[in-house]
Amino acid sequence: MDQMTRLVATGARAAAREVPGRDVAAFLADQTMQMAPTFPADVVIRAPAAHVIDRLGMPPPGTLTDNPDGTSRWLASPDTLEWHTLRLASIGLPFQISSPAELVAYVRATAALFQRATTAEPDPTAKRPPRAGRRDRPPSPPPD
Repeated sequence: MDQMTRLVATGARAAAREVPGRDVAAFLADQTMQMAPTFPADVVIRAPAAHVIDRLGMPPPGTLTDNPDGTSRWLASPDTLEWHTLRLASIGLPFQISSPAELVAYVRATAALFQRATTAEPDPTAKRPPRAGRRDRPPSPPPD
């Protein structure tokens, strides 16, 4: 382990700086997104673009166009695999991912996770874990 000895205060202070763009939340979100790997996505949704927009309440980020066969193609802006998956799930319509392969693998793994979560029967005698923020008190008994 490194040890520091003979520490002496210099009295020097860091210079105050303005947050770029003056919006701390936007700056932090932008910096966080720069650290996460992002991917553009190409997805065919088995519904017209208007139906997709209706389901989301707004157009998804990127380009959403109608195909002659009644489906729509979403060329999604680069985003994290988690956000692409969340948006696709929230649409609630059948879809096919054309690319990237990383999104295909992530959606498969997420589907398997949810599948496993629904295959086991819950144990009615199992104790519930304490709720977050309540560790200092014992859990409340279940209602009668």
